[in-house]
Amino acid sequence: MIAWLVAIAMLTSNSWQARNVARDLQEEIQSAERFVDFGAVLTVVRRNPLGQELLPGKPRVSPVGSPLKFGGIIDTKAETPRRVGSSKNPARWFCSEQQLPIILHGRATAGHVVEGGMGAGKTTCGVIWTYLRVLEHLGQFREGGITAPTNDRLDIVLKELFGVFPSHWFTYQSSKHLVTMADGTRIRGVSTYQQSEMQGSRVQGYNWSFLFADELQDQIRAFNDAMARLRSGREGGAPRLGTATAKDDPAYRDLKDKLAKSGIWSISRMVGTDSPFVHADHWDAMKQMMTELEYRRLVLAEDLPSESRLYSAFDRKENVRPIPATAKKITSLVLSKKSGNIQHAMLFGNDPGTAKAATVFLDAYDVRGEVWWWVRGELFTQHATTEEHAVQTLGILQKRFGVNVRPDTQIAHGRSMPQGQSEDKPDQDLYRIYKRVGLDVRPAQYRVNGTGTGIIKKENRIGMINTLFCNAAGVRRLFIECDDRGVAVAPLLVSALETMERDELGRAERDEKKVEYDKSDLPASLGYALWPFEKEAALALRAEIRKGIS
Repeated sequence: MIAWLVAIAMLTSNSWQARNVARDLQEEIQSAERFVDFGAVLTVVRRNPLGQELLPGKPRVSPVGSPLKFGGIIDTKAETPRRVGSSKNPARWFCSEQQLPIILHGRATAGHVVEGGMGAGKTTCGVIWTYLRVLEHLGQFREGGITAPTNDRLDIVLKELFGVFPSHWFTYQSSKHLVTMADGTRIRGVSTYQQSEMQGSRVQGYNWSFLFADELQDQIRAFNDAMARLRSGREGGAPRLGTATAKDDPAYRDLKDKLAKSGIWSISRMVGTDSPFVHADHWDAMKQMMTELEYRRLVLAEDLPSESRLYSAFDRKENVRPIPATAKKITSLVLSKKSGNIQHAMLFGNDPGTAKAATVFLDAYDVRGEVWWWVRGELFTQHATTEEHAVQTLGILQKRFGVNVRPDTQIAHGRSMPQGQSEDKPDQDLYRIYKRVGLDVRPAQYRVNGTGTGIIKKENRIGMINTLFCNAAGVRRLFIECDDRGVAVAPLLVSALETMERDELGRAERDEKKVEYDKSDLPASLGYALWPFEKEAALALRAEIRKGIS
């Protein structure tokens, strides 16, 4: 009985709140004209030097097809504001053929991201798209969101909205970044900038029926929170549109990959130079002011790495992939040719340290008679002892890969930073600790007689890895495993490969704030693992391995 009373009270409370919201919104718009012309005509155009100057000062264009008509006269004083007639004086808008499908995207259960160059018209797309979402929810007193990464960027988006929407369509509360349309639909602008984790998400507490996220590449942290706000949409979902500018950032690429493989989101690309509303002279001037890479990324919307990227041959589209079903695992064959131990069935590389340490796990496969390597996992620890890192390594090998379970079965073979006399080099204790834990680890390089210290030149190690990612003939033999959604098993390694750069003098791995910012540990581990098998001097070993494959 008590439970029923609580449920009835909750329903009554919710209904009361809904009525209050509707009443408040009606009070907001009661001072407006009863009948508001809320119509718009959208004309699609393409560039044509012999066409018309439809927009003052803009290039000449020609219409494509018949104009599209939306909206009409709405009765704002009706109990439920609704359309009551055709528009007499509609807003007149223009868009390109590239913009049209983006503007018309409105499936409630799907999202769309448009990645475009500067001046391609992404924000205009978003504003007109938002208008169509208002029409879908006309008179329902719903709220939609517009998010931007900073207050300054939010101001730019809202100014675009104010320029596109006629002033009699809405009122604006600047203190709340709140646009109230004539029918009572609200559009709330939110800057997602978050100074710290303690501050909390800026979008918490809202309940939206649609969302336009501008410059999504700079809103990664807030993305999931923004999606969680979409609880009031139609058909069990809510229309979502994101605009983005190409950015050399692993987190953005991760998000884009997940969206592309989700089956829910679609992604399209808009190129600045394709816009019929910008004169060619503008693009010529920008090209002269930018480097070729900047122009290709910012104007042509190409996803390009930094010119100073250290691992320049790495391409996540090519080097992050699942292991083919036709590939034959040959790790034991490859390792035993070097180690002489047929028990060795998995390779791992280690970059030791107490402030931070890293290990990558690899397997070798026969693909068309060649050895191809796949990274199968990673381990990164901070402020852990060598023993603690070794124990975690053993746990991964046993639980995930089924090796080192018993000493008489398959075991892993490890290679670590060569030992030396300097403070940043490991001594023999490292190898003793790993042996005590139960792992076989040897220096990645040592003297021919197997004793003493070895040296691996940094540039040689990096060059070897780049060559494996893609050699001069375009052949790739080193990959990072991913699942069927494209999610890499070694995300920290991917991030390091995509962000590590040379300094202003062209030097590698020279970050002075090493503990806090340096990401070289995992790529170095990868280099140490593969050095004995893939260094230039190992030609004879590779030839012997190929004989064993054939």
